[in-house]
Amino acid sequence: GLYVGSIPVGGMDREEVVSFLEEMNNKLSEQGITISFDTGEETKSIIVDPIQVLDVDGATIELIRIDVESASDWLLDYNKQGGWFSQSLLVLKNRATRPHLAISQLITNTEQMKSIVKEQLSFYETEKVNANVDILNIDPLEYNIVTSTIGMQYDYDRMAEKIIGEWSRLEAPTVSMNKETIQPQILEADVEGVLDRLPDIFKHGGLTISYTDPHTKQTKTWEITKGLIADWIEVQETEENGEAFGLKKENVFEFFENKLAPVINIEAEEARFQADENGKVTEFKGSRPGISINIEETYKLVNDAILQRFWHEEGAVDLVQPVIDQVEPDIKTGEINDLGIEEILGVGHSKFVGSSYWRKKNIRHAVMDKLNGRLIKPDEDFSLVNALKPFTIADGYFVEKVIKGNRIEDEVAGGLCQVGTTMFRSAMNSGLPITARTNHGLVVHYYDDLVSGNPGVDATIYDPSPDFRFLNDTGHHILISVEMIEETNDLYITFWGTNDGRKGYYSSPIVETWIGYGETINEETTDLAPGEKNCQAPFRGAIASFTYTRELPDGEVIERVFRSQYRAVPWICQVGVDPNAPPACEGTEEECAVSAIDEVISDTTEDVVDTEELAPVEVEVVE
Repeated sequence: GLYVGSIPVGGMDREEVVSFLEEMNNKLSEQGITISFDTGEETKSIIVDPIQVLDVDGATIELIRIDVESASDWLLDYNKQGGWFSQSLLVLKNRATRPHLAISQLITNTEQMKSIVKEQLSFYETEKVNANVDILNIDPLEYNIVTSTIGMQYDYDRMAEKIIGEWSRLEAPTVSMNKETIQPQILEADVEGVLDRLPDIFKHGGLTISYTDPHTKQTKTWEITKGLIADWIEVQETEENGEAFGLKKENVFEFFENKLAPVINIEAEEARFQADENGKVTEFKGSRPGISINIEETYKLVNDAILQRFWHEEGAVDLVQPVIDQVEPDIKTGEINDLGIEEILGVGHSKFVGSSYWRKKNIRHAVMDKLNGRLIKPDEDFSLVNALKPFTIADGYFVEKVIKGNRIEDEVAGGLCQVGTTMFRSAMNSGLPITARTNHGLVVHYYDDLVSGNPGVDATIYDPSPDFRFLNDTGHHILISVEMIEETNDLYITFWGTNDGRKGYYSSPIVETWIGYGETINEETTDLAPGEKNCQAPFRGAIASFTYTRELPDGEVIERVFRSQYRAVPWICQVGVDPNAPPACEGTEEECAVSAIDEVISDTTEDVVDTEELAPVEVEVVE
């Protein structure tokens, strides 16, 4: 006496039940899901196929079907609990009541189902529109009030419930959908009630979102300008304080997903560590947690910053730090070595934009072949020159340009000051004592500070000196790892070790004085064709300084001011001259003029021969 919906299933064995349910699945799928809906002018209907094709390759998804195995088990076990007496009573009861069951063992893709139907019906829907302001101009402030509109939408949740209910009773689903009225939450009167505070939203300018990578220590900022605020502004209903001006969630979410997430979000990485018999680390990957921006919570902070401008005259927030979610890796760096290589101490960063092919080759040879994987022992006074030499072609370096006095000349291993500068920044961000550092003689753009763009945070090296050196006073080994990204011209040098609680950082350099490069210097040379000119570009001189701060574990703060002086060098032009030309006169202008006349007279009279065959001639020299 058992039924599923209106179909009897009493007396079936397992094979028959399975076959029956599979047949019903196929039958219901073939009949499809009938959706009828009111457009406001007429009633239409569509048939939705429960088996949807997702792509051109033929991949499919079933919106709804019976889980035949579990449903068969349930039907066969229905009311068969207890002993023979209670089961006999249930058999009699079933024959008398003939229970009509609904199968709950369904596999459904409800959200996909609603999405497919909504895609076909959305043309006939209208979204509700809250009253708002449309900013036409910020300064001076001009705006229009956007009127509210009632929305008309279909109830897709009820549709899905009805489809599931009828399918569970083995009935081909037929759903009639009616439009529902959606009232706006914000009306024109609500907007008019807050307009007097609208100027305060823009009075404090835009919003800055600032994020500092916990590993590289590099800071990235994004600006939500006054223009974006004007585009995203809306009147919101708050729980405690009524209507106020905030930002549209969909616009802010899109901004976060397109701008912030690609920079911030990083998958968790597990550690790898392997060293050779010489103590050099041949394979290393430091662990790092996976991080991602929590868009919902960060939106709340940004939106609250705008709401606070509405509620309060003073104390407006103009800087927001994003909320970050973190996932720890399974294998951490400190778990796979006994050298104290546990975490990042500091990262140095520089850019080599504009570098030649051979300059990049020299940098890569130095950092990847010489430095990457190098271990610095406890209490070692690390010398960068010793680590990178010999500076020879046989060792793998190439000829490139170097600074020698006031000249830019070609020499083997040119360009390695990019490494010295980056290491200098790594050591300072790691809070290590600097024992030797010399600034360059000239201001070179490769070494400009990445925040201010000023010179000052650089370190030059040359064999045997100047050298760049620092002391490993952490009590543990330090491991150097390098990332050289030629696509973006970025060089990162990372120090790994055990952080004893110290902090190291430096201020952006300030240029105290810029020094002009003066008059052009012309130098004659026979290496160029006569009249040909070859010039070396000028360099402005500068005096720059910055402060390096070390905060030690015991609370002591050590500040060191690095002051750098860069020479001014004018245009230096080599001008080709004729090697056979007489030497230039070195006397006064009058003396040189007389000398030139004498040479002319000499040239015109050296072949004159006295003779009685010609009439006498008088020669008068006129100046």
